[in-house]
Amino acid sequence: MKTLKIFSIILLVAIGVEMSAQNKTSIYYTMGIPMSNTSDYIDKTSFRGMGFEYQYLLTDNFAVGGVLQWSTFYQDLPKDTYPLADGSGAITGYQYRYINTVPMYLTGTYYLASDDATVRPYLGLGIGTYWMEQRTDMGLYSDINDTWQFSLVPKAGLLIPVSYSTSLYLGLDYNIGFKNSDLDQQSWLGISVGFNFDY
Repeated sequence: MKTLKIFSIILLVAIGVEMSAQNKTSIYYTMGIPMSNTSDYIDKTSFRGMGFEYQYLLTDNFAVGGVLQWSTFYQDLPKDTYPLADGSGAITGYQYRYINTVPMYLTGTYYLASDDATVRPYLGLGIGTYWMEQRTDMGLYSDINDTWQFSLVPKAGLLIPVSYSTSLYLGLDYNIGFKNSDLDQQSWLGISVGFNFDY
């Protein structure tokens, strides 16, 4: 969690720089659709997530920034006999599966229309890290695996102005946490809705 604190401090310091129309902040609700290995473990869509993004415009159409996000995936499985994660045996009962994730990454975003356009589409790419916790509960037995994964996040979306400095934020991102020695590659499709503020 030390990395999370450091990233949060950097993000807050960045927000505290000169307040001008070159700054953008987005706050949004996000849902996640599990893909690949993630859907092998939990195949239910997550409706529990939120995110925060700060951007600084280097030009009229290109911004750099950072994202701090949280998402939780959950699924319960029927009563059955399941093998233990370490292969030492099996246990019978109801199984409850969780994935908690805290994505933290830096972004580059290119806006395809000018600031005064009716709709402002964008394309972006994020690079950073995810804190991942994969947990399986069965009665008194819990198997917990938490780790940090290198991440890559292609992004696309729309800003739809609703006032001079406020826009509706619609985002789509494909989250990839790369395999490491503790956890297989994790991925999900994120769909986000919120508001963007210019200042």
